[in-house]
Amino acid sequence: GSFDYIRWQVPSFAGAGFSAQAHVSGDIDGIYGGSPETYVRDMQFKCMMTVLMVMSGWAPNPDKQPWTWGEPYASINRQYLELKARLFPYHYTLSRTAFDTGMPPIRAMALEFPEDPVLRTNSTGSAEQFMSGPALLVAPVYHSVSDSPVRNDIYLPTGTWVDFWNGTVYQGPTSLQNYDAPLEKLPMLVRAGSIIPSYPVMQYPGEKPAAELVLDVYPSGNTGFRVYEDDGVTRKAVEGKEYSWTQVTVTAEKNAMGGQGDVEVLVGAAEGSFAGMVTSRSYNLQVHLAHSPCNVTVGGKPAAQRRSRAELDFAQEGWYHDKADR
Repeated sequence: GSFDYIRWQVPSFAGAGFSAQAHVSGDIDGIYGGSPETYVRDMQFKCMMTVLMVMSGWAPNPDKQPWTWGEPYASINRQYLELKARLFPYHYTLSRTAFDTGMPPIRAMALEFPEDPVLRTNSTGSAEQFMSGPALLVAPVYHSVSDSPVRNDIYLPTGTWVDFWNGTVYQGPTSLQNYDAPLEKLPMLVRAGSIIPSYPVMQYPGEKPAAELVLDVYPSGNTGFRVYEDDGVTRKAVEGKEYSWTQVTVTAEKNAMGGQGDVEVLVGAAEGSFAGMVTSRSYNLQVHLAHSPCNVTVGGKPAAQRRSRAELDFAQEGWYHDKADR
């Protein structure tokens, strides 16, 4: 494992999608060598891919496990593994899309933005970052924090982009310089208009029933996302068509995140069925806005504003605006 190992994998993985290779990855921190920092940086960006490969027998010194290097590295690795677990419905949907259409989950920038001339040339912005599906731009860090605590040359194509971690809004096309990238932070930006489904944190698949679906909504124009689910165990989804799709549609003004106009989120009934499918489900809508909404309605009826997130968690319905969470 080394920082060069990380750097040269990024264009390899993104480029594999042009050959319709849907699922690509590499050994976390390589088979031999490595360090606490290269392990974390490699783990971070691979948690945003559909396949994760942790080595545990070919490298006895040290064994390549997320906890091998102790703290603070183990906690950072846990943070990203839990993020990957939460994003399971997003990545699983991308996997089904790849099966049906050939469109890979891990996409070169030029594949997602084919009209952008900047992405047709070899540069840091075209080769050293990628799209995890249509929503998430990932810019891996491939140097030591001791060499530089920032990531440079993160290219944002035309449109509005939102920092995944702090909600800062950027307008593309532009290249971000001096993006703050301490060891615990993987540079990631969300494309405006995105709808990202996730589950509550689980330590392993199926630990809890998927009775709650979290939908992170970054409203901008009229957009949609279909969430795919199946039994997660058998091949009945591909051999017997036992699966379901749930359509989520957002109608909003282009500048809705800046406070312009109404935002309407429609969650359709699940289409299809499979063994073990939940019969009822709650939806946790996290709509990313710069300002508190004037009012919220659910099914045409006013929803109660709650005083805190904790109060909302114990209520049947309602809404709460967290100024610190964008």
